[in-house]
Amino acid sequence: MLEKVTSEFPAERWLIIEDNLGIHTSRQTQLALAAWPEIQVQFIPKYACWLNLIEPWWKQLRSLALKGKRFETLGELTEALEAALDYWNVPIGILTAGRNGHKSSWSYWVALALSKTIRKLNERTA
Repeated sequence: MLEKVTSEFPAERWLIIEDNLGIHTSRQTQLALAAWPEIQVQFIPKYACWLNLIEPWWKQLRSLALKGKRFETLGELTEALEAALDYWNVPIGILTAGRNGHKSSWSYWVALALSKTIRKLNERTA
C-alpha cells in the first residue's frame, strides 16, 4: 500500500501517524519501512485513544454495515460494506472536500483497505 500511496501522491517526505498496535511496532514492519527513507512514522501516545481519529470512523462503519446483521456469504458482507461506504461518501461537508474541489481520496483508501481485507478472507476460506 505504501508503494501505491507514494507513487500516486509523490512528496519529498511523508509522515505517517499510527497507533501502537503490535503490527505497527514490530521488527518486521520497521525493517519494511527501511525501504522508504522518505517515510517517517510518528506514534500516537499510549493511552491517548482520542487522538486516533480512525476509531470513531470504524465505529460508524460497523454500525452502518454490520450492526444487527448476519451474513451467510462473503458476498453479502461485501455488499453491506460497500452500501455503507456509498452512504457515508455522499458529499455533505468538509470530510468530502479534497484538493482543488475534488472529492477526497479518503474513500479510495478505505475501499482499498476493505478490498484487501476481503481478498484475505477469500484466501482463508478457499
